[in-house]
This record gives sequence, C-alpha cells and structure tokens, in this order.
Amino acid sequence: MDFNIPPISGGVERSAPAPRSEPAQGAGFSAQLDAAVNVSTLPASPPPSVLEDMHAAARVAGVNRGLEGLACDVFNQLIHIARKMGDPVIERSVDYVLADEITHVRMGSRWLNELTRGDAERRRRAIEFQETIDERFTLGGSRQDGHHDVVPISIAKEARKLAGFTDEEIERLIKSTQRSQVY
Repeated sequence: MDFNIPPISGGVERSAPAPRSEPAQGAGFSAQLDAAVNVSTLPASPPPSVLEDMHAAARVAGVNRGLEGLACDVFNQLIHIARKMGDPVIERSVDYVLADEITHVRMGSRWLNELTRGDAERRRRAIEFQETIDERFTLGGSRQDGHHDVVPISIAKEARKLAGFTDEEIERLIKSTQRSQVY
C-alpha cells in the first residue's frame, strides 16, 4: 500500500474563534470535552474537496488517532509517575495536557467516521494506515498492554475510550504492539 500522502487542499477558515459552550452542571467528562471542543461548530460533513481526497481519512486515522493516541498513552503514564513521586503540580499539569490530547483524538475519531461514512473500503484502508503507525511507534517496545506500574508505557484504555475508540479498536491496538518488529 502506498502511504505517500499528498497535502490536503482546501480546509476550513474561521474569521473569529469558535464560540464555546458551558457544560451542564455535573456533566461527565465526555460532555465537558464536547463543550470544550464545541463540536457543534464543525461542519456536519466535510467539504466535497476533502471527501474527494482518498487520503484524508488516512491522515485523520494516522495522525489524530495513531500519533496523538500515542501521546495519550505517554501522558497517562506521566500522570501515574508524578502521582507515585508525590508531585501534584506535574500530575495536574500533565492531566491538563492529556485532556487536550483526548480532544484531538476525539476529533479524529469523529472525522474518520465522517470521511468514511458509507465507504467500508475507504475505512478499511484508513484503519490499515493507522495500524501501521501504531506498529511503528511502539516506543522501542515500551508501549504495551498492562498496568502502569508493570509496563514502561501502558496503553491508556480509558483515555482512548473517551476519545472515541471502541473496545475492538483497543484490542487491535494491543495486538499491533505485539506484532511490532521490536518483539
């Protein structure tokens, strides 16, 4: 498969920052993320020029879900390290960054669904590209399934679920880290 991806033309330009909405009192983390990202200001579907670009779905899968998903794993591990060291400042700071990364992955999950709606082959190819990213970026075999006290970098399953990953996708990720050339 050819993963030499050309740049996307077009795009969405904003003349002013997107408005933010306040989450309902006592809203769960998922609702708070939606309010922070304000997904309601995104177009209901991508512009036709993006839909015509076969590689757009692969970009979203590889970058937003693959690489930024990896960042979620790393930041989640750093939070546990800071907690173990008794450093609440680092713990809270990295937790803030993790929340931001979750919004990036969540946006990627949403756009992957939008860009592949009604096109199973396009989705399959985008996910295949994401899996190659996951296999190549295992951090030298450090990213693994397991408790954060046992493995060097644990896969942040809860963060990934918040970001739109299904249980099946998380299981595929775990298997891809086991297939890496590092093992």
